[in-house]
Amino acid sequence: MNSFIDGPLTADTGFLLREVGGLLGIEAKRVEYIRKREVFSDAMSYRLKHRLKTHVMVRAWGIPLIAFSLKYEEKMSFSLRHSLFAEMGGYLRDHWDELCSDPSAAKFFVYENESVLIAPGEEIEAVLTDAIRFHAAMNKFTSDPDVQDDKAIFRGTEINAYEVAKLVKESGLAATLEAYPMLKRDDIKAALLYATLHPRGGRPKGVPNKPKEEHLQST
Repeated sequence: MNSFIDGPLTADTGFLLREVGGLLGIEAKRVEYIRKREVFSDAMSYRLKHRLKTHVMVRAWGIPLIAFSLKYEEKMSFSLRHSLFAEMGGYLRDHWDELCSDPSAAKFFVYENESVLIAPGEEIEAVLTDAIRFHAAMNKFTSDPDVQDDKAIFRGTEINAYEVAKLVKESGLAATLEAYPMLKRDDIKAALLYATLHPRGGRPKGVPNKPKEEHLQST
């Protein structure tokens, strides 16, 4: 059985560009532009070569940096962002478990130099909360070559995420809950989210949520 996004949400859990875009409400190409532009991109992401394709994966701790850059790109100099990101990135990695347990703990992070004081705790908390919810939603699914042609299915069932998403779009929530009484509202929302961010075919099969050294290419 091959997982899609499996296991706990660690600082190095990898998210596809379109997954980050879905979290932040922007297009994947915008995520890639920001990732490439920021000098910290080499640390916050990696390229994973899988079969005939190379997928850009953004480490979980890098998502708040991308969100912060998106919001303040025209209000903050590159040098200031670089310095801020270096400290913020280190803070996120060092305190990741604590922050995942309680995202509000991000309020304790403050960046200060001779001319500015920045307290991005609320922004970090909001993005982490969304990332945690997204990861939990995606963890509802797995793939099994013996079930549903290896498409995304709800764990422990033979229920296909795409079929659920199609039904709720065509017939509504009430009809979907009646057709799948074992599913809850959150499950159906997760199926819609999965189908939206992963067009038919799902997350690239076999792409792990953490990099394996033999699969990595430098960014």
